[in-house]
Amino acid sequence: ATAQGYSGDVTVDEYAWMLNFDLLTEVVKACATLKQFNIVMSSTPSMISHPSHKAWKGITDSNKGGVKFTKKQTQKGILCDDHIFRKTITVEDAVAGGNNLIDIDQLKILFPDNYRFLYMAEWLTKSKSLFDAASILRNMVPSFTDWLDYNEHLARPYGDREVVIGYDPALTTHASAVVVIAKPTDDYPYYRVLEKYNYHGNKFEEQAIAIKKLTERFNVVHIGIDTTAIGAAVYPLVKEFFYNTTGKQGTSNLKYLLVTQGQGLFRQNRLRFSIDWTDLFECFMAITPGVTKSDSVVIETSRTQANAHGDYAWATLYGIGFYE
Repeated sequence: ATAQGYSGDVTVDEYAWMLNFDLLTEVVKACATLKQFNIVMSSTPSMISHPSHKAWKGITDSNKGGVKFTKKQTQKGILCDDHIFRKTITVEDAVAGGNNLIDIDQLKILFPDNYRFLYMAEWLTKSKSLFDAASILRNMVPSFTDWLDYNEHLARPYGDREVVIGYDPALTTHASAVVVIAKPTDDYPYYRVLEKYNYHGNKFEEQAIAIKKLTERFNVVHIGIDTTAIGAAVYPLVKEFFYNTTGKQGTSNLKYLLVTQGQGLFRQNRLRFSIDWTDLFECFMAITPGVTKSDSVVIETSRTQANAHGDYAWATLYGIGFYE
């Protein structure tokens, strides 16, 4: 149904990640004008700066304070004063309800700083991130329907078209990150993150072999590797089988240049990834400025080294930055 067509029930998925949210809600309201029709909107939360957060809180021009409800009430489900039924379902609710396929302890290890955002229905508060959330959201797209030249189920998912690979090393024995990025083409004149992987542990030989397998599936033209920590061991092994590999230590100066480049790519709509990959969004938002004891400005990722899981954002920046 459309606003100018037939009326009916309307379901909107991942509304908290959509551009032009206010326009979207006006349109869907028109589709379900008749009282027998319902509008169902579901989503994982995003930034509180996204207009969908105001909708969740019931904040309008005529009601700046929003509607009143508690988190406990939404866990049970509550019909609020604005006649909207609100309900939250967390991963822990799912487990308590009988889902035995989820290991909550494992999720907390894999996502120590993002767990509550990814799985507990908590919105991201405004941060000191060096990346603008709106710019990134604008570049999160429905890749399954939009990218017709890529099929992950094929032996050669992207055919013979060119890609670059980026690698971010684990700082301890947890996970490193690798991403496969399509170069701009005539049909898609921007970088696209096609695939992302975490490699756990400190067995650098296995990580090098995993990267080699990617070079067999894709037409890789360049690999960028941060040679910090385990990256120092992975780099020479990759260099042996793939000559066009660049290895550099992730110094503060280098990270500053890469972040500046990444900011420009998002502003120019030249770096895109799947709308489903909220973890990659959060990785970019976790990149913040910091100050050392000697008052030097550095670039940090807001997670502890002891808990760090592979950072897809840095892998993306290394892949593109070391290539260009």
